[in-house]
Amino acid sequence: MRVWLTPDSAQHIVDHAQAESPRECCGVLAGRGGDVREVIPVENISPTPQTAFVMSPAGLARALIGLGRRDLELVGFYHSHPQTPPIPSGRDVAESHYPAAAQLIISLKDGSPALAAWRLTPGEVERLDLFIQSTRPSDTDSEPLSLSGFQRVMVIVGGLTAAIIVIITALSLLPPAPQLPLP
Repeated sequence: MRVWLTPDSAQHIVDHAQAESPRECCGVLAGRGGDVREVIPVENISPTPQTAFVMSPAGLARALIGLGRRDLELVGFYHSHPQTPPIPSGRDVAESHYPAAAQLIISLKDGSPALAAWRLTPGEVERLDLFIQSTRPSDTDSEPLSLSGFQRVMVIVGGLTAAIIVIITALSLLPPAPQLPLP
């Protein structure tokens, strides 16, 4: 899975995180597939908001109900780490209840915003490809090139054939060997 944000959506999240700092901010990412079309801030009601977030149940319910009305899906959630890197904490993993949803974390550590996307499932943390760009990435942008066994063989055969042709051509361009006089 990959997550795509426009620069405006990413800036909206950065602005929210900076406005709430040193408290953690949180919200919902709405769209289709991994394409985020809307960023919906939700109030953090954690009793320790500097190190944790708890989304307001009423705010979360409003956001999720509103998705259906706008023909959007839940892409994921976001929250900030004002003083730590954008890596899920043990608490983030333990309290993640939506394994199909992306978890975007924004770090404000060292004053330079950094974003990373994750999938959190029980006992597993997987980093997701995150694209922040104006145009939607192609479906193959996040997938490494992989060749089948047959394709690999054909690449090798093609390379060997090309090398043989180069050698034959080079040999044919050599001047003829000099004729030595016979005694």
